Formats: sequence, structure tokens, C-alpha cells
Amino acid sequence: GYNTVFDIASSTPEEVALKLDLPLKQVSKWVNRSQIEVFGKILEVDVEIIKVDESIPEDLFNVADTHNPPSSIKGIGPVSENMLVNAGFMDVKSIADTDPQDLSELVNITLKKATNWINNARDLMGYGTPEKLEADPKKAPIISKIFDFTKIESIGPTYHNRITEAGISTIEELITKSVDELALIFKTSVNKAEKMLNNAKNH
Repeated sequence: GYNTVFDIASSTPEEVALKLDLPLKQVSKWVNRSQIEVFGKILEVDVEIIKVDESIPEDLFNVADTHNPPSSIKGIGPVSENMLVNAGFMDVKSIADTDPQDLSELVNITLKKATNWINNARDLMGYGTPEKLEADPKKAPIISKIFDFTKIESIGPTYHNRITEAGISTIEELITKSVDELALIFKTSVNKAEKMLNNAKNH
């Protein structure tokens, strides 16, 4: 199997396709993506040659150590991991950074299971509560006494950030918005926004 991004990045698309019995076209995309993530480019030469090239920083080969495979996450076994990898989720971080609704649709699992996997992935990544996420300089600034919108079904970290970026910090403020306003805030369809609004009202 492939335990890290480095394992995939060190293989050719043909090798991965053969090993996982998947179409080459499908496999090529995420092999290339892994190689860019680990090596900074798509490989055109043998990995062994790169390893002995003194111009390549040694730290480059430690990058993959920070990317644990999906099976590191509580509740994800070999079968589920294979489903995730096939959908392009090759490590814990990619799962922690996605939205439950998107994960549910891409991997064809229930929203509840997707939410559990993401929460467990976020714990492994040390993301903690949404307040800690907001403390990341790349994220929106901290809003005092902010409601944890991820507690509402179908709202994950991505949507939580979009809500807070719109200046909404309580569930009461959220449910006063119209479906059209929420669709703009969430950057999603009216149907999805309506579902989230109903879930918020029923929370």
C-alpha cells in the first residue's frame, strides 16, 4: 500500500495504476499532485537519481513525514482509505481542510460519517476549536465569543470561516439572514444554503 504522500510521489502513474487497479488517467492527476507537493515539480527522472543529487536539500525528503495517511484517522480503515485516496484525499491534512458536504459527496458517504472523519482529522492536525483556527494569520481575525458553527449539521470549518468573515458571530444572527444572503456568504447554491439555514434553526 501507499502509507504517505512520499510513497505515491516516488512512484510512476503506471505503477500506482497497476497496484491499485485504477485507470491511468485518474491516477496520473494525483500522482502528479503528490510529486509537486513533495518535490516541487512533476518528476521526469528516476527518484533514486534525485536522492543522490547534492543540489537537492535533504529536508525535501522529510516533507512527506508531516503527511499521515488517511488510515491514521480514527474510524478510517483500509477500505475507507482506498475510497478517500481514489477521491484525491491522500493524507490527514487534505481531509481536515475539506468541508463535510464536499467529502460526503466525493466519497459517497453519509454527512454524519464525513463530519466525524473531518473532526477526527482536525484533532490529529491540532486544529482544535474554530477559535484556534481563526488565530491562524491566514484566516479571519478572532471574533470574541464566536459561536462554533461547525456544531450545526452540514457546516464544516470552511463554511464556519465564511460565516465569521461575513461578521456573523452568533447563531441568532445567522438565522436572521435570507437564503439568498446565505448563498452569497457560503459561496454555494441556494438549495445548500437553505438546508444549512434549516439545520441552524433546528439546532
